[in-house]
Amino acid sequence: MKHTFLFLFIAVTAILFSCDDTTDTIGMSLTQNVNTVSISADTFFVESHSVAAKDIVSRATASYLGKIKDPETNSYITCNFMSQFRPIGENSFPAIDNIYIENYDPAQPKEMQVKADSVQLVVYFNKCYGDSLALMKVTAHELAIPYEESTIYQTDFDPINAGMIRTEHGSIHSQMAYTISNRLHTDALRGSSSYVPYISFSLNNEYIDKNGVSYNNIGTYLMRKFYDKQNYKSFTNDYLFIHDIFPGIYFESIGGIGSIGSVETIQIIVHFTSYIDNQKLSGITSFASTEEVLRKTNIKLSSLDNLINNHTCTYLKTPAGIFTELTLPIEKIMQGRENEISGHENDTLNTVRLFIPRINDKSITKYNLPVPRTLLLLPTDSVNNFFKNKKVTDSRTSYTTTRQATDNGYSFANISRLVTATYKVLNDTINKVLAARKAQLGMQELTPQMVKEIKNEVTTSYKSKHPTWNKVTLIPVETTYATLTSGMQGLTKVTYDMGLGSTRLIKGNANSDNIIVSVIYSKFND
Repeated sequence: MKHTFLFLFIAVTAILFSCDDTTDTIGMSLTQNVNTVSISADTFFVESHSVAAKDIVSRATASYLGKIKDPETNSYITCNFMSQFRPIGENSFPAIDNIYIENYDPAQPKEMQVKADSVQLVVYFNKCYGDSLALMKVTAHELAIPYEESTIYQTDFDPINAGMIRTEHGSIHSQMAYTISNRLHTDALRGSSSYVPYISFSLNNEYIDKNGVSYNNIGTYLMRKFYDKQNYKSFTNDYLFIHDIFPGIYFESIGGIGSIGSVETIQIIVHFTSYIDNQKLSGITSFASTEEVLRKTNIKLSSLDNLINNHTCTYLKTPAGIFTELTLPIEKIMQGRENEISGHENDTLNTVRLFIPRINDKSITKYNLPVPRTLLLLPTDSVNNFFKNKKVTDSRTSYTTTRQATDNGYSFANISRLVTATYKVLNDTINKVLAARKAQLGMQELTPQMVKEIKNEVTTSYKSKHPTWNKVTLIPVETTYATLTSGMQGLTKVTYDMGLGSTRLIKGNANSDNIIVSVIYSKFND
């Protein structure tokens, strides 16, 4: 490990520390302040290991469906998802007088006679992982109760096991086999520039609502609820619609292996016949899944223990698979090495650059998972609260970085504030005990030997109580930016990366330079 001191005699530094706002004495101050600042550099080794991703909060709006086998690890990934839907409001359907009613009975209320011709549940995909021709099978289940905005759902939450699915006769449980490329569509349609791959469920079976009322299909149920004046507000308010009319659909992958589709949007499309100017016209209304309502992905993984226990590398695997934990040499950075005559306790920590190299895949095929693009670095003991409280990075204890095409790894330019803050907590704890011991013994100053013993005692106790005190975790994330009032782009959202991704990182240890932090210090000369 190299340990190099670089003494820089920079005349400009004198200007930075001058207290005189005039230029009269610049020449004198430059002469007097030469050699007042020393800058030194050092490097330290970083340890790393893989950790299982636990208690992952599902906040990402992206949804995924299907099952694949990771060619790199031979592990299986299954993705299911839940989607809510929102109405268009008071324009969800035309005025009731414009709805064609077959065999109309003037003696009965119109709203009890309207019928939907047919209903489709359509899932649109914007990306395929794996083989788009792989034959898959999915079931669409109707929810009995809705997911709640105020509830924190983790990625392993299963609404079936939680009893959130309707099981009564007449509820929706529609199965279908599909391929994401959907060869049922013509080549001309799939070749169109505007084509978006999709699969469509037919929901034309008898539908029975929670009150036992029967309808020819769920579209008729939605239409009659809409035209019932008691439900008017439920079609103009997302919360009321989800709680009073329709909680949503859970899509469960039940068969096949080879593809996972990234879901763009979902729609319930109701077809009906309108009657305008004595003409019958076909009409449709859609209830779509948008950002205003919830979508949650449920992820099931086969055992990853063999990867986590791999001592030749570490992993980053999404969704909700494996993270990499680093042990930062906080004390060495802040204090210096044990055999040094002069340490760094009185130095200013200018920069701490961290670089984590990755390992290239041995082979490249269409089944390789993409490399995670953006990483979050933060203290291990802060991970859960960061996501549960919807925090964003502060460049003090949390940082993000994006892998560049020219770097075969991930670089964090300066985590000095994190290192300083972490060490300060330990140092403050030591100083409190030293002050208490002086007061207890009635001594102005403790002997150097006593100070040394107390520091060792407190440090050992602190590390025992806080085993992750110097550990940080690398997590693949998705970031959202928005234009601020200043016109600049600001980070507004950080969520777990729920897309499929995988990479191996070089494993760091305390005795090699596989992973290093490069540190620059400065101090005033005596």
